[in-house]
Amino acid sequence: MKGVNQNQRSFSVSYADTPNGKPSHFHEGHQLLYICHGTADVIVDGNRQTVSDGTLLIFNRLTEHSIKVKTDIYQRYSLRVQPRSGEWQENEYLLFLLFNRTDEFFYQLTDPHEREALEALFARMVAEYQASEPFRDEMLRSLFCELIVHVCRRLPWQSDESNGENTKLIHSIRQRFEDRYYEDYSLNALEEEYHLSASHLSHLFKRVTGKSPMEYLFACRLLAAKRMLATTSLSIGDIVESCGFSDDSNFSRAFRKRVGMSPSDFRKRYRHS
Repeated sequence: MKGVNQNQRSFSVSYADTPNGKPSHFHEGHQLLYICHGTADVIVDGNRQTVSDGTLLIFNRLTEHSIKVKTDIYQRYSLRVQPRSGEWQENEYLLFLLFNRTDEFFYQLTDPHEREALEALFARMVAEYQASEPFRDEMLRSLFCELIVHVCRRLPWQSDESNGENTKLIHSIRQRFEDRYYEDYSLNALEEEYHLSASHLSHLFKRVTGKSPMEYLFACRLLAAKRMLATTSLSIGDIVESCGFSDDSNFSRAFRKRVGMSPSDFRKRYRHS
């Protein structure tokens, strides 16, 4: 058995104004959280940042995070996107740029000149999402693409090189890992297949995504395992096999080290949440 079918929506957007935070959690897809008014502490991978009005937070599907609200007012838009393979093919490269992780980019962007435009886009998306007008999905995709163009133009690591063939190659490998995480991979095999030395491939991959190829693959497998633990009754052994991990004991050790609890405890916490 390999992989699990996913029937969830690929796109959702909402507005909320209750001053509620979130304990450590993860999402099936990517999340863009825009704070209109209020202040909160955001913890990602053990790093704490205080964010406030006009901040756009970007969490990719490999990211656990928590939010502690510090003010009585906390108004925000939340957009979640989980594009299925090929669904938004014409905008796939923009999504790739948006959800990369490099040393220069810590999950947030604040640009006072963009506040009015971003808030207007989010408001239009919420209104469109809640309506049942003809061509709703087409309008939502158009608005979303406008949003990510605004963001991608201001990514601090952007350069002319970002459109180069090497970056597109890394995008292809990254997408392959996300779609087919359960397959066997090795740096030597990737080196032979893509005609790049293992060291050069690793350097490019980490420069673009913030992770080495094997780290990124592990993160994809770990996310799949979390999903299966939270949404299925599969045994640990079946999950290990389905996600491409080597054996039960190595999986359990690695899971505990990265998540801070055993797979069984994770299932108890999230299974019915």
